[in-house]
Amino acid sequence: MKYLVVIAFLLSTSLYASPPFAKGQSGELKWEVRFNLPVCDHAGQKKDAWCTASDKRASVEFSGVEDRLRSWIFNEKVKSVYLAYFSFSNTSVRRSLCTAADKRGLKVTVFIDESNFESPNVVELRECSRNIRVIPKGKGPFGSSGAHLMHMKIFMASFTETIKPFREYSDQEKSLLEEAPLYFTSSSANMSSNGTGLHFENWLFFNSPLSSHLAQQNICVFTSLMDKNDRRTFAENFKSCVKRIESAPRNDIKFFAVPSLNMEKPYKAMLDMLKSARKEVLVAIHRLTTKNIYAPLAEAAKKAELKVIFDDDTLRAGVVDGGYYKGPGYHDVLAYRALRNKGEISFIETHASENFTHMFHNKFIVTDREFLFQGAGNFTGSALNIRGAGNYEQFYVIRTPEIVEAYARGWYEIRSRATLRKDHPVGNNPDK
Repeated sequence: MKYLVVIAFLLSTSLYASPPFAKGQSGELKWEVRFNLPVCDHAGQKKDAWCTASDKRASVEFSGVEDRLRSWIFNEKVKSVYLAYFSFSNTSVRRSLCTAADKRGLKVTVFIDESNFESPNVVELRECSRNIRVIPKGKGPFGSSGAHLMHMKIFMASFTETIKPFREYSDQEKSLLEEAPLYFTSSSANMSSNGTGLHFENWLFFNSPLSSHLAQQNICVFTSLMDKNDRRTFAENFKSCVKRIESAPRNDIKFFAVPSLNMEKPYKAMLDMLKSARKEVLVAIHRLTTKNIYAPLAEAAKKAELKVIFDDDTLRAGVVDGGYYKGPGYHDVLAYRALRNKGEISFIETHASENFTHMFHNKFIVTDREFLFQGAGNFTGSALNIRGAGNYEQFYVIRTPEIVEAYARGWYEIRSRATLRKDHPVGNNPDK
């Protein structure tokens, strides 16, 4: 009976039923965009925004993220997977990894922020199979001198048992692997219990030949993380690895790993996008804490229509009797106040309490339906490597028209669930 259950589980996860928000192919690169758009309806609350734990199953099924990840985990051609996340509390994905590692020998390597290394799901992941290893990264406690986070959000699946730069394969191996795909993601979401459905998030799924520049950059991230827990060492290793990639980079997709040492920084790329905007700047952000970002947004609003979506916790944190909120603080409120008269500001009404956290967790910008800035990090100095080494993060600047358009449509879909301040339950409360 036990084996029948396992077989049924494997069959149930071998295909994914939920369609992506958008998908396509650009040259050799196949891509999918998936948004977590929670399915919620509670009396007296904003429909499809304010959610509770009871909405989790429907929201996970609607996003299709977990099924998509399982389709990689249980693909018999996939020999190894690599993950880099701040947190890992997703029981469903953990069980899938443990099953595949134990039953078919899938090699699993997970990099996790050291603050979450002893969390229950991570401990179970570490102990469920000898084929799984979990490596802590980052340094805490948060806010202390030299503190930094492992804040990347990448899930990568390879047809090889170990990964290495393509140039290091023999000619015979190259001929066998040159067209082999590499699967990898870039998301705003952690591998958390709600990151695959209930939080508002975005997920980019890529399928690219192993030999491609973009695939090799993602491999460089993980080979560089294998070294000691030191940001300078990571940055030096990553720079050296990327310099030796043999295939040419794409003109329409730029990948950034942070800390970036003296390579081009994602912050500069963001500024270039904003300076070029002439029509529209669409922003979806969880945390925005530095004038180095909200000032350029305000400047962009002089030439283009600025539209920003925040978590309503930012509004609640800044008004009298705002109610319970979690996450945003003083600097987030300053950023919101600096922008609120520069364009349209709206809020996703999220349900936060001492026992439950529901977040608007997206982090992306679309300008003029021409550029997309997307990745793991919030719009903070540490995430964008503005000064100093910062966190471990990944970002993309994308000009592929179909992907940019998918994110613009996604922004407006999210906006349809959002609320203006005048319509918010505490919107008329005075500022603190």
